[in-house]
Amino acid sequence: MKAVLRVILVLLVIWTGVIAWASANEKPYDFIKVSPADIANCDESDGGPKPELVPLKDSEGLMNLSLLTTAKANASSLIPGYPRRHRIQNLNDGLYNNGASWIPAEMPAWAEIDLGNEYIVQKVVFGSEHSAFWTDRAATKFRILVAKHYSPDSKAPCWKEVYSYDNNNSAISNTTEFRFSPQRCRYVRVEIEKSVAGDVRIDELEIYGKRPFLF
Repeated sequence: MKAVLRVILVLLVIWTGVIAWASANEKPYDFIKVSPADIANCDESDGGPKPELVPLKDSEGLMNLSLLTTAKANASSLIPGYPRRHRIQNLNDGLYNNGASWIPAEMPAWAEIDLGNEYIVQKVVFGSEHSAFWTDRAATKFRILVAKHYSPDSKAPCWKEVYSYDNNNSAISNTTEFRFSPQRCRYVRVEIEKSVAGDVRIDELEIYGKRPFLF
């Protein structure tokens, strides 16, 4: 029995050392840099709130993986007629508010982020507008899907539903977080079925998580 305990103790010491080594040698995350030019390029002709910076990490230390330089946004469609506003790339441009948002051409719709590599994801954050002004185009029914491998079809077996929401009496207007059990994935999609006061608008699609540990 004592021999078993010694082995367990040794393994715990080794594991503690491995964790300490990995933490000390972890590569920094490579985030996009939002410049004054990026802010100036936002279309503010509607008179709405000015752009606001999106955080790189949350209060728990989880990283906003959407803002990695490897992350790429995609969507089911794009509302026409706004060359500087409501663009697909605005889903993860690091800026909040209407001038830096995305709106689809039709509903239902989906928006997604390809993180570029697999990460451990456990929270998605989005809303119609960060600073309340228009109070329109807010989601009332949606699903959050994750995948390691890609398919444009949300019904494909590679996609896993990790969160669902359906409430006509509580539209997602303000920036809101949605938590789920940690998932290892590369792709994160929000599939919106219904919205109120117009086709949905997503201000910024934030995905919070971290690198897988060692492997």
